[in-house]
Amino acid sequence: MKLLTSINGNPFIFDSGSPRILEHVIEGAAKNGVIERLVINSINSYNLTERLLKNINKHGVQNAIIQIFNPHDTTAWGRLKVLQDLLAKLEDTTLNNLLVDCAITDVNSITEVIKIFRYVKDKWNLPVGAAPCNLTYILRKRTPEFIGKNYKSFDTALNMLLRCYGADFLIYGHVKSYNRIFKAIYTHDLVVRGLSADKF
Repeated sequence: MKLLTSINGNPFIFDSGSPRILEHVIEGAAKNGVIERLVINSINSYNLTERLLKNINKHGVQNAIIQIFNPHDTTAWGRLKVLQDLLAKLEDTTLNNLLVDCAITDVNSITEVIKIFRYVKDKWNLPVGAAPCNLTYILRKRTPEFIGKNYKSFDTALNMLLRCYGADFLIYGHVKSYNRIFKAIYTHDLVVRGLSADKF
C-alpha cells in the first residue's frame, strides 16, 4: 500500500470480488491517509455485505465502481434492477462518487449494456462504462477459432464502440494495452469534437 500510494497523488482503483479483501484495503488506505484517493472496484450484489458497508462508513470511503451483473436476468432491465437495489443500499453511506460498470459478459450482452448507458445517465446522472477486456479474455480462451490472433483488433474495436455509444470510462485490462486503447479513444474524441464544432 505504501509503495502504491507514494507513486503519485492520483486516485487508484483496487479490484476484488472478496468483501474481506476490500475491507483490508479500506483499512490500509485509511491507515496511510489516502482514503480519499481509493476507488473500490467492484461493488455488486454478491459482495456488498453489512460488514463491508460498516467498514465503508467507518473510514469514509467516497469512491466506488458498482457492477450491475445479474445472472438471473441478463437483459438491460435485469441489470437496472440490480442497480436500483444497490443504490438503495448505498444511499446512506459515505460513498458520493459512484461509477457504474454495466458488466459485459458475452457478445450478446454488448447490446444490453449499450441500452443501459443513456438510461442510467438520464435517470441517475452517473458515469457509465464497462470492462470489455473481460470479454476479450473469455473469447480468447473459450473460442479461439472465433477471435484467433486478431484479439487486439477485436478488443480495440469494442472499446471504441462502447465509447461511441456513451461510455464515460473503460477498464481496458493489462497496462500493456493502454497504447492502442488510448490512441483509439483519442481518435474517437477528436472526431466528436470536430463534429460538435458545427463548421462546414
